[in-house]
Amino acid sequence: MNSKNSITALAIILVCSSGLSAEALAEDRVKSGKISCGVAPVMRGGGIELHDDTIGLRNINDEETVTIERLQAWDGNGNMLWDSTTDGFPANPGFNSVIVPHASSRFLASDVLGILPVNSHLGQVAIEYSLDKKGFRLGAVASHSVRDIGPTGMELSRQVRRCRDF
Repeated sequence: MNSKNSITALAIILVCSSGLSAEALAEDRVKSGKISCGVAPVMRGGGIELHDDTIGLRNINDEETVTIERLQAWDGNGNMLWDSTTDGFPANPGFNSVIVPHASSRFLASDVLGILPVNSHLGQVAIEYSLDKKGFRLGAVASHSVRDIGPTGMELSRQVRRCRDF
């Protein structure tokens, strides 16, 4: 067997043994879940830079609707500052607690945490969700931006971080 055939055979073996069978894909479907995002809504630079995070949620399912059941937020010291069971959901016009197939929803970390003190640690937002039937997990990212709050209001930087299932 020449090296090209060996590489092809190895690739076939790796794909077949990678666990991407129909059964494995079916096991990856969930009825509910919880996601955590690290966030840091703070003022810096002597009060001229606003750091904030946009939490973007996306439903990649073809048929299943995702419902946000609970949203909680803590500061870096573990103090709970928001719980949707008592505080309601964010009043952000981009937020929708029911996400239909292939749609998205978003809110700002500052909607639920306010602006944290400069010396605070990274905060955390947790999102609990359910699906009307088993489907793919809710996708979530935290997009951290730094904006000049002076006359230009210019965005100075942006970084996107993936949120984690737990």
